[in-house]
Amino acid sequence: MDEREREHILRSARLLQEYENTPAVFNDPYSEMSDIEKSKLIIYLQELLEGQRRQAEELREAASRKRETLMAQLAQSNATNASLMELIRSLKDENAKLLEGQTQLESRMAELIKTNADMTEQLALGRKGRFGSRSQKGRKSKADREKSHQEDKNDFDGTNPPAVTIPPGSSLTQGRRAPTGSSWPTP
Repeated sequence: MDEREREHILRSARLLQEYENTPAVFNDPYSEMSDIEKSKLIIYLQELLEGQRRQAEELREAASRKRETLMAQLAQSNATNASLMELIRSLKDENAKLLEGQTQLESRMAELIKTNADMTEQLALGRKGRFGSRSQKGRKSKADREKSHQEDKNDFDGTNPPAVTIPPGSSLTQGRRAPTGSSWPTP
């Protein structure tokens, strides 16, 4: 400990000793007042204290009433919250059921659409067989019906079409005669 700290501690100890040895003098601010004035002052202070007590009691009662009102409102809001939460839960359950029903309806609708398409196709095939063309004439294939462009030209330019040769002894040439001036081969 250095010298400065030591001096400070010793000074503090001396001051404490002086306070202990010196008696405290009570300075009475009401010493100059008469007994009547002191009595009036006491009565005034008692009335002031009583007024403050009444105000404090009124504030406590008002706070108590306010607390009771708030507690009742809190209980009511808790009951409302509980009923709202129950309503939300029931709505969630109902929503889940509706979603499940919707998925079932969508799958059923997909099945019905497929069935409808199948039935429409079957109906079209049945109508085609029932109301379609039933000509007894033989149909020529497309290759048989089409002629080349050159063949069509030969028909219009006045030249004879190419001669068709029928082999001798075929069923077409037996028992028939070829017309005169014809390009049929003679047997």
